[in-house]
Amino acid sequence: MIFEDIKLVIYEFAEVLDSILYTFPVSLFQFIGALLTIILFAIWIYMLKNTGIVKMRFEQFKEAATASPIPKKKLFGQWNNVIAKINSSDESQWKLAIIEADSILDEVIRSLGYRGDTMGDRMAKIKPAQFPNLEDAWRVHKVRNFIAHDPSYKMSKETALRAIKIYELIFNEFNMLK
Repeated sequence: MIFEDIKLVIYEFAEVLDSILYTFPVSLFQFIGALLTIILFAIWIYMLKNTGIVKMRFEQFKEAATASPIPKKKLFGQWNNVIAKINSSDESQWKLAIIEADSILDEVIRSLGYRGDTMGDRMAKIKPAQFPNLEDAWRVHKVRNFIAHDPSYKMSKETALRAIKIYELIFNEFNMLK
């Protein structure tokens, strides 16, 4: 009984709505509204095209998608300092070159999202499949640790050059020096 009353009320409401929605003035109003919507949409598209906002947003997206985690300009400047030091005839400059190259590597690892108190902590979190030449990175980081913790550590030019070549290989794997 109650359900029939509810059905009756809904049916009567639908009939009233139907009689209002399909009258000529409401239909004319709907047509004018639709026409106005189409015109305003066309104006909006025209303005977007002429202001260059869409192109600017696309360029920003493209730049963000292709950006290196470390600005290449900064990396080139740091790397050029490393190269200048490794080409020196002074052993202390070779050591500084390795320390600076290791610092760049640490910055790369941080930019990839690895966290930890030390570079060793961050490197320990990296899986070999995630980081090309991880074993080599560990090897040159250990050389850096010898330099940093033992002032009497003697280094040959060959050792220094091999270490710098490994750093260069790692940075090239991440397309940072290209």
